[in-house]
Amino acid sequence: MRSVAAGIKRKVGRSVAKVYSSIAGKDLKTSLPHAVLEHEGHHVFFGYYDKQPFRDGRTLAHAVPTGSREDSKIKLGYFQTDVTGPTGAGFTKVAETELWNWQQGSRLMWHPTARESILYNSLEGGRAQTVIQNLSSAEKTRIPFPTYDISSDGKHLLSLDFHELALMRPGYGYPALDAASTPEETKGRILVVEAQTGRIRFSILREQLRDHLPADVPAETGYFNHLSFSPGGKNFVFYFIATAGKKRLTYAFVCDVGTQELRILSQAGFMSHYTWVDDENLIIFTKLRGVPSYVKYRLGPGPTQDVFFEDFTLDGHPTFVEGRLITDCYPQWPTNEQTLYELWPGKGPRVLATFLTPLEFTGDVRCDLHPRVHKLRDGELLLCCDFPSYSSRVRKMALVRARY
Repeated sequence: MRSVAAGIKRKVGRSVAKVYSSIAGKDLKTSLPHAVLEHEGHHVFFGYYDKQPFRDGRTLAHAVPTGSREDSKIKLGYFQTDVTGPTGAGFTKVAETELWNWQQGSRLMWHPTARESILYNSLEGGRAQTVIQNLSSAEKTRIPFPTYDISSDGKHLLSLDFHELALMRPGYGYPALDAASTPEETKGRILVVEAQTGRIRFSILREQLRDHLPADVPAETGYFNHLSFSPGGKNFVFYFIATAGKKRLTYAFVCDVGTQELRILSQAGFMSHYTWVDDENLIIFTKLRGVPSYVKYRLGPGPTQDVFFEDFTLDGHPTFVEGRLITDCYPQWPTNEQTLYELWPGKGPRVLATFLTPLEFTGDVRCDLHPRVHKLRDGELLLCCDFPSYSSRVRKMALVRARY
């Protein structure tokens, strides 16, 4: 009976979404200043929400020819932009890669300390690795492991098994990888790597988590995802996703880079997207006393947890900035719209923009907004979102300016 009701709900939702889209007409609705980045014949997107693409008038992007598979070679580059939108001739290609996915791209990002350099993952010499490329000289250096994140001082990077991740969580790993092209050292573990030398400083194996997990949760069948250094690089967080019976359970762990001490934040088994506040505090969408909400965790002695924002139960991709969250939500029934929100404790949710999502962008090929946040002068934020264009059926990038 429940599956029949769900099927009817989906059919009704699709019908309403089609009617609504014919009335609404626009891909993007907002009263704020905004611009769109696009590249003819291509999907254009940046990737995940934990990095921001802006630096010195350039906005990083992936450009994927329409019709491409996730094991195809794609273009990496940038748009010339300012706070009002594109200023140059369009997309500038600087590299190519076969290692990418629709959710997080190739982990393309600006190098934290080398201002003219970018990082991305690439398949070279039959092995997955990190490329650091200087955009002025085109000089490339390589690290023998693919990158998930790099510390703010550029000294350490985090790596994992992207082949396993593709099998366990389609849309996040790299379909172009196989067991032979996956570095042996990453299999079944997280690596903390010295970026300068490529030397492994330490690793975290699944077996090390056993004493932290509930007794009925087997560590051997789980996998790692969602690795992120804290702003100062003192700690990093990672998720361990395991299966117990028919349940899919997610546990958040924090590791101290200096002492290698591991801590589990909760044994409840439900953790979703998060954002760092500082080295000792982060906000996670989870359940507190059974209610889904954004919860703030303090990691220091005597760890605590408190609801950060009341009465908001939509999961999204949050960034903490100036005392508030910028976040989004998944397509909502029945109009299939995604919404960009500002959440400020003590005030109601503020809608910044809404995006009409084509019905075919679902599952592994969905296009979440993944809002990235850049602080401008004079109390303004520049927000960058990936979005699926209803009118042209390709991914594009939106730049939205909001005051804080």
